[in-house]
Amino acid sequence: MKRWIISLVLCLCVCLLLGGLGFRVEAADVIASGSCGDSVKWTLDSDGVLTIRGSGKMHNYSDYSSKEPLIKSG
Repeated sequence: MKRWIISLVLCLCVCLLLGGLGFRVEAADVIASGSCGDSVKWTLDSDGVLTIRGSGKMHNYSDYSSKEPLIKSG
């Protein structure tokens, strides 16, 4: 009886994990993207999250000290 209950609970857990409990998490829309190196890409989504992916060196922006990027909110 105890093994049957444990099996039932485990089966229920697996079903809930695979089914996602009916919750859907929608990804934010990408509103801007570009590259910042030979194999480095960036994206900015509608939630304001900046993601940088890739490998290798990024461009050196320190040469543009008079034109530093300005990040505005809103």
